[in-house]
Amino acid sequence: MKLKISFLFFIFINSEAFSGTVTMVKNNKILLDFKNEIVNVKDQFFILNAENKKVAIVQVAILKNEKAIAEVLKGTALYGQKTMPRPMSKSSESLMAAESEFIRFDLLQIGFHFKYISNSIAAKQQDTTIPFPNQETVTMTGGNFGMAISADNALSDWLKTQSEINYEILDITGTAQFNSCDGKTSKNCTTKITYLGLQGLIRYDFIALDSSFWVGLGGAVKFLISKNSTALNIQGLTHSDSMTFATGVDFHLNNKNYLPVSLEYQYSMNTSVEVPEIRQINLVVGYGLKF
Repeated sequence: MKLKISFLFFIFINSEAFSGTVTMVKNNKILLDFKNEIVNVKDQFFILNAENKKVAIVQVAILKNEKAIAEVLKGTALYGQKTMPRPMSKSSESLMAAESEFIRFDLLQIGFHFKYISNSIAAKQQDTTIPFPNQETVTMTGGNFGMAISADNALSDWLKTQSEINYEILDITGTAQFNSCDGKTSKNCTTKITYLGLQGLIRYDFIALDSSFWVGLGGAVKFLISKNSTALNIQGLTHSDSMTFATGVDFHLNNKNYLPVSLEYQYSMNTSVEVPEIRQINLVVGYGLKF
């Protein structure tokens, strides 16, 4: 009997706690519709999303019947989201603790990244055999490292833009069957290029608990800083263009810091008959600040 009463009490308390509903959002104010709940001016509420995660703090400014106009103090509120009363405290420490009870995903994020870069390039080669040169396609592969700085800007609860400045090193080697590399004198084929690049992504975020999982699509342009190759004709190459497909997760430690991890695949737009394949995969880890 005690268990049954406790269960009914739990249901009653939770039904009251979630009784408010956001019925309109305009500028930095929202309209709340309450049913069977006592609400006062200056009462504060958490706004909960569909997963019952706290996404905003609001304060009641005007009351009329069972409706209230509230000001959004922190976060972002959307139509249809529910309310949960927020305990008030005069202690500054308690106030700060209450405000940090939920993770905000709408802040500007600045990330500092370390990249491990894996490259693969296929290039057609031929030797000096007369009268018919031997032709072949040499695959060159290799890994190196890079660095990047990114800025993530929230457009909505689920959509973000990500802008990035990066420094990358393409460092690959391969072995030819014939002496078709390094001026037709060697089987050792190498390419080493350093880039300074710009990348932009549109991200779709799936928010869960204190992390945001995302997928992104965009493009990159890379400007050559230095170049050297025994296999490619890079004399006229000044930049490289590619499409970027990415996925990752941001682990939000609090409303000031986060840890980004992502995987990128870059599809080069600079392929040709002589260079039919250029692939790049980046494993990216970093540390970020939120503003």
